[in-house]
Amino acid sequence: MGIFVVSDASPKQSGNNPMYLEKDSIIIRGQTLGLLDFSNDQCYSAGSPVAAYANMKNLVHNGSNATNGRTPRVLEGGMLKFDGTEPSTNDYALLPTDEFSLPAGCKRALVSVALKLPASGYGTPAATRYPMFFGRMNNTAAANINFAIWGIVSTDGVLTSVQGAALGSVAVSATAQLALLTNGSVHVVSVYADGETTPGTLITRIYVDNILVATATNNAWDGAVPQPTNLPRIGSYPATIHGPWNGMKVGRPMVMNLTGKDTVATDIISQSVELAKQYLV
Repeated sequence: MGIFVVSDASPKQSGNNPMYLEKDSIIIRGQTLGLLDFSNDQCYSAGSPVAAYANMKNLVHNGSNATNGRTPRVLEGGMLKFDGTEPSTNDYALLPTDEFSLPAGCKRALVSVALKLPASGYGTPAATRYPMFFGRMNNTAAANINFAIWGIVSTDGVLTSVQGAALGSVAVSATAQLALLTNGSVHVVSVYADGETTPGTLITRIYVDNILVATATNNAWDGAVPQPTNLPRIGSYPATIHGPWNGMKVGRPMVMNLTGKDTVATDIISQSVELAKQYLV
């Protein structure tokens, strides 16, 4: 993939729009904080496997590098493949903190990630595991989540749920669309959190592709955005959170701060789904 577009929110100079070339058609300057697309050679061009500690560039103009962890990783169909045979707390890619975190004062946010997930074959974990696909959290308690999208794998080795949260919301579950998520195709999971439309109320929604799956409402939201000690990652945190395994694939992780903007979240979700279908196979 190699799309370049002039951002529709570029600053003006002398009455003209200067050429701020973004590297993906979904990017909206000033709203898209971070986006990685491993199928785009502007993000990563060295081929598969992705070497240990290799850089992968945030596609937003002037974006910083994400960095693969210590494990070389297969790049397949434009997605990072986690092909371990058991859950690990040392299998991850590091993301630039400022660009993949929702800031203090954020009141409306959208995060999304493309996933390809086996339904079963995860072995026999010693306890229920929560593989994190993409996020910044200390654990799955609301007060410890900046944003995150993760799975739940039972001790029988079966994927039982995919969940997400943002802005300190409770987890919202995509379990009702689990059969779709595990049908062997690529699907986009999105979490949209809105604490701006109704002050003091945080409404959090989870989508699978364009399907609204579940909604959670907090009528006593204090506006605080958790900033966990764990920094943003794809995959695990040492000693605390497990990464994906068993061939789970992760692609196109994106974070947007929509506070104060009129951007329609479902429009962005639809674009994300179309781009995933086009570039991730």
